[in-house]
Amino acid sequence: QRNFTLGQIASDVAYRLRTTKTSPNGSPELDTTTHILKERTTHLVAIFDGKETILYVDGKRHSETLEPGGDFSNWQPYPLIIGNEATGDRTWLGKVFLVAVYHRALTPEEIARNYGAGFAVSRKQGS
Repeated sequence: QRNFTLGQIASDVAYRLRTTKTSPNGSPELDTTTHILKERTTHLVAIFDGKETILYVDGKRHSETLEPGGDFSNWQPYPLIIGNEATGDRTWLGKVFLVAVYHRALTPEEIARNYGAGFAVSRKQGS
């Protein structure tokens, strides 16, 4: 059980979000299904604005769904775990450079700006 997950499934990303209309595991999930993860820095943004569940990859809208909707009134106090499951058996394959959680959905312009800023930093570092 979880409130949300941005997880790795081989070379794809799964976004699970618990709402009053999803399972305690956040299913149904939103997947990339196009093998987006490569041996390079990838910028991921997961959004829920109360209507849409959206996943952005490298500053561009990639996947979205209008279903199932709902709200967060069923959230529980779970720990924030980064790079693995609580069981320690699903390690993220790669490095996590930055994690940010916002109290609102970012706009497409904000996502593009953040991607551009992160890309500039990763190029300087040779990522």
